[in-house]
Amino acid sequence: MKRLTLVLLWLWTLGFGMAGAQVAPVKPAPVEPGAADKLTIRECLGVLAGLQALDGRKVIVAQGRPNESVEIIPYSLAGKVRDAISHNIFVLQTVQQEAQAANRRVQVEVGKGSTIAPGSKEVIDLDARMNEYLDRPCKVELDHVRDEDLALDKNDIPPTVLAAIFKIRDRK
Repeated sequence: MKRLTLVLLWLWTLGFGMAGAQVAPVKPAPVEPGAADKLTIRECLGVLAGLQALDGRKVIVAQGRPNESVEIIPYSLAGKVRDAISHNIFVLQTVQQEAQAANRRVQVEVGKGSTIAPGSKEVIDLDARMNEYLDRPCKVELDHVRDEDLALDKNDIPPTVLAAIFKIRDRK
């Protein structure tokens, strides 16, 4: 009986000793730019094209007359959404420049200084290496654009543009 009491007392103290122990805090992983959207470089370039198309719509003025011209009429957007669009374009232009530089580097490496002929095996290697590059994560943080700020009921924004910026649109 005495032995049972000692074993129970020992288990009881062991239980309270564990309960009082502190667990080391788990250090969260650092926030990586672009982690929220998980865009690839290819998708970032598509978003850039969509944002650049938000400059306005083309309208033919004085159609059929000698002074016929094409004018770009801007969409009516709020100030904050214009700021977000301009910030995204600025950030994504650096991604575009890096992709163009990578394309030039790969062309020089694959072509070994000479021009790559269409239909050659070098074209296949060039395409494979560029596809591998474009499928890498795009490490930029983009501002999201709300549909209500785009005023889709007033603005005649083409669906192709809306599809291009789909990953950064908030449709709520």
